[in-house]
Amino acid sequence: MDHVQVGRKYMTSSEWTLNRKAGNAFTQARAGIAYFAGKRNGPLTIGASLAGAYIKTRPDVEAPDLQLHYLPFMPAEAGWGLADYSGFRLGMYQNRPLSRGRMQITSADPHQSPSFLFNHLAEQEDVRTILAGMKIAKQITEAMPKHLNVREVAPGPEGDTDEGLLDYIRTSADTGFHYSGASTTWPSSIPSSASAAHRDCGSSMPR
Repeated sequence: MDHVQVGRKYMTSSEWTLNRKAGNAFTQARAGIAYFAGKRNGPLTIGASLAGAYIKTRPDVEAPDLQLHYLPFMPAEAGWGLADYSGFRLGMYQNRPLSRGRMQITSADPHQSPSFLFNHLAEQEDVRTILAGMKIAKQITEAMPKHLNVREVAPGPEGDTDEGLLDYIRTSADTGFHYSGASTTWPSSIPSSASAAHRDCGSSMPR
């Protein structure tokens, strides 16, 4: 499953972000010692997201249509490593995006890369859901305790309008891919069943 991932970025005075707990050589060495020679706890034992929520972006949807996740760190500009200040990110995925991309084989040579078109946010409902999620994320951070001195880094004032927020989403979003086995690889018009779900259309070989 492939879906667009985007989020809001924040600075904070909190000492409990990974930027503070493992953001320099000394704290990284201390975390390494705690992991390899200690109780195997600390920053090296946690995943990227420490908290999350499945939410409805509007009351008339049948089930939660957005997943929020809290990352207790601010990455560096290059996308890896940690920023030199204490920060965090509230990210999100749309649970069931309607936009559909495609993958095409470009050559009989198996070493040649296929052609990919992700086509994220091609459907208006996907745009609406992500915009709503970004606004909900802002409401959450605005309710955080004042002593944490939370200040938005991005999108900032650019995100005060739907047009500016959508522009930020389109330029900063990335692709979050989560493999889910037994998903069909043929058009929905072709009947499928649990026994056929492990086969490619037109092939008797199992996937």
